[in-house]
Amino acid sequence: MRHPFLVFFLLVLMLGTSGCASVSVAPVLPKVGKSVEFGVKHTVDVGESVFSEFDYASAPGAVLRDNCDQWGAMQHFKVPAGASLLNSTVSGKPAFCTPGPAVFAAAGNPIGHACFFDETGSGVFASVTSPESALGIVSDITPLRYSKTEIIAGQGFKYDLLYDGINNNTIHLSYREYQNNFVRPAFQQDIQYTINTTGDTEVSFKGARILVHNANNNNITYTVFSGVRR
Repeated sequence: MRHPFLVFFLLVLMLGTSGCASVSVAPVLPKVGKSVEFGVKHTVDVGESVFSEFDYASAPGAVLRDNCDQWGAMQHFKVPAGASLLNSTVSGKPAFCTPGPAVFAAAGNPIGHACFFDETGSGVFASVTSPESALGIVSDITPLRYSKTEIIAGQGFKYDLLYDGINNNTIHLSYREYQNNFVRPAFQQDIQYTINTTGDTEVSFKGARILVHNANNNNITYTVFSGVRR
């Protein structure tokens, strides 16, 4: 499986030799497997995944929740809300860096990447630097909110079958299928099954076989025997 996003990680790794600050980036790691073992009884709450299967590569990162359009040390830091940031270490300090140029000189020419710091672990960036800058200055900024997330590298897939509760002996499930960057489901479907009131009920969907032992509006107890057919 080829991962185009690796190009960006390698680009950031080059920062360590191109400026005053040394930079390392969290590695991309494969994730292949399923959420539960076949043939083993499990219980999950409403809103949780009954069964999930996945095959993709990812690295830890963050998503910027506020728009960054600020100046510091005579440099213009410009990163839009929603931008992905890479989990990094800058001169020994934890940081999150942009995968591409995001710092500009007064004349508008790009200087390098932007690396943000949250030294208190509060979910807010309070300072920023550009590792490529000859100044090597860490500037205080107007606080910017962010959320930690997985950054998906290249192509992959993941699907989830979620439990949505029960109504009049009818259980409600939602199926979500993700591809590429996993930002939103590539396909989703709500499904319903009437269950037996005196025993187990077998549920089949797209090749998946699940035996439901008990279900209520708090949780569901079940055993998975096969996954969704791809």
